Amino acid sequence: MLVNSLPNENGVLVALPPSVRDRLRPSLKRVRLEAGRTLYDISSTSDHAWFITSGIVSLFAAAESGAVIEIATIGREGVAGLSVITKINGIKLWVRVQISGEALQIDARTLQNIIRRHIVRVVINGRLTPLESHLDRDDEPALMLLSR
Repeated sequence: MLVNSLPNENGVLVALPPSVRDRLRPSLKRVRLEAGRTLYDISSTSDHAWFITSGIVSLFAAAESGAVIEIATIGREGVAGLSVITKINGIKLWVRVQISGEALQIDARTLQNIIRRHIVRVVINGRLTPLESHLDRDDEPALMLLSR
């Protein structure tokens, strides 16, 4: 199901300027997230990102020792699959649904293109961090808020 409107379902989408939300809207697809489902794992790359609207997903990393570490839980305040836009390489990450819910899914390439045009800074853990080293910018800047 394509999304015609974006009610206050996801904190990241709500924080974006209306012009960016308008560009994202036609590309968002509402999907069901079932507990136990792996959205992507260390043996694959993600072709999508998910703006969580309900439920909980966890981000896991593999330590050098082989231990598995849960490094983040993501709910309706966040996005799963951001590594597809920040070009994080070499870190073995995967995302698994912990509590069933829904998300607005977007193709990774589409999201990359929209963000490259509009978003040049990100707030992570209360610090404003430039993304110039990760993303090209060729359009008006905006501010993106990501919660921990």
